[in-house]
Amino acid sequence: AGILSIGGDLIQVGTGSRDSFHPSLNHTTIFTGTSPTITFGTPGDVPGSSRFQGFSWTGTGTLTLARDVYSHGIFTTTSTTPITVSSAAGQLLQIGSHAAAGPITFNNVRLALNEPTGGPLALNNATFQGLAATAIQLTVSHPGTGGPFTFNNLTFSVTPTGAGRYLSATDADGSTPTPLTINITNSNPAIGPAPLITLLNGAVVNWPPVAPGFTWTGVTNGAWNTGSNWSTGTVPTATDNAVIPASTPNAPVI
Repeated sequence: AGILSIGGDLIQVGTGSRDSFHPSLNHTTIFTGTSPTITFGTPGDVPGSSRFQGFSWTGTGTLTLARDVYSHGIFTTTSTTPITVSSAAGQLLQIGSHAAAGPITFNNVRLALNEPTGGPLALNNATFQGLAATAIQLTVSHPGTGGPFTFNNLTFSVTPTGAGRYLSATDADGSTPTPLTINITNSNPAIGPAPLITLLNGAVVNWPPVAPGFTWTGVTNGAWNTGSNWSTGTVPTATDNAVIPASTPNAPVI
């Protein structure tokens, strides 16, 4: 627990003790300066590597990642003016979630939101630019508890090719008891093209959301007319839109 406040850059020089920077519990590292740089010598989110527990940036300008950066908790930015997180080599920023006061641009930075045990999940007013077309620009892993989640006003400036994706979403514990459901609103592109989105382990991405958001979970059985088999707890009518994911415990039977 505790707070470490840094007014300039963070540079991990030695690599003899690979997890020499490894805060725990509710510890937060706060960067207060303008345009700081973070350099971990041994970055990672497994034992024997260095990472943040949670970190925030209260400054402005550009936060530069010289290496990959991992945080088990939330990454908070407090600037109400546009800020940028940038790297020269397509570095990875893996965090639990993002809490922002204003718009943020990820310039040649791959973003991963990783909350394997659940918790807050948010991403808004974010732009992805400068990445290779073969990169996975946004990766999400979460068990779905507390959802559905809404990501609002995302802009993807690079159209993926080959193995590249706008988004890869994984339900960390499978589609039961709650499927990971992400609704993407007011985005660019406005409609997420299915070939450029990867859905794993029962995750659901509505891009844009369907109304009123009936998603088949199949947690009780395969009976279409059983309310507990639907994300809303009620059965859709003939005029409602319904989403049936590819992988559920029970396929619907009408």
